[in-house]
Amino acid sequence: MNAVVSRPGEGERLDAEHLIKLALPELDVLEFTVGVDYEGPGPHFHEQHVDAFVVLEEELVFEAGEDTVRALPGTSVCVPPGVVHSFTTAEGKGARFLNVHAPGGFSGYLRARIAGGDPEPTDFDIHDVEEAGGPGAAIVAADGEGVRSVMPASASSITIRAERPEVSLLELAVEPAWSGVALHHHDDHVDTFFVLDGEAVFLQEGKEVRAEAGTLISAPIGVVHGIGRVDAPARFLNLHTPDGGFAAGVRRRAG
Repeated sequence: MNAVVSRPGEGERLDAEHLIKLALPELDVLEFTVGVDYEGPGPHFHEQHVDAFVVLEEELVFEAGEDTVRALPGTSVCVPPGVVHSFTTAEGKGARFLNVHAPGGFSGYLRARIAGGDPEPTDFDIHDVEEAGGPGAAIVAADGEGVRSVMPASASSITIRAERPEVSLLELAVEPAWSGVALHHHDDHVDTFFVLDGEAVFLQEGKEVRAEAGTLISAPIGVVHGIGRVDAPARFLNLHTPDGGFAAGVRRRAG
């Protein structure tokens, strides 16, 4: 198996709103582009997986547990299993955002629902409820927030935005002096990147892949990959699914 490369606008287009960027057993990543009339799903929860969001443009409004969250660009919202949540756009605004489900299965559910018009086409882990509220809360990090570790010697910083057994969501900011990440592979989790700003250089065996903002690259289990030096400052999201202690390891190495 090779790394998955999905550049801006690429992926499996389901309709004008939904673009599947990645569909693996460990996770789904979708890009939503919605207009001012988007209502979003009603209150629901998931028993066994995390539902996470990263707002790229405009604004989303979440009801998660007992909290109301207004998520501006750069904000991540990670909803743990069992937490009732719903979301929509802010009044008079559309939005573009990433939606991550870990583990996967959501893409198949949505694909069948859109293609057939069946409101419940599969046995996917989604459970509707009548009202918002209830126990628990989302893990929310506005742009620039999170547990940030600065590593001057490597001209980079890494920020833990959310940490769950099912997924860890991190943000990596790098400068041209950064040395990169050597070729490696993971035996127990998928390593996924989404370029937010600048251009990243990803390494596969024998070649470099230059990735502009809006590109998703994912290394499934066992796939050798790395990150090369950048020509200008760059910033990208990094997902590990499942986490498997990766975020804790980042904290230890940052010391």
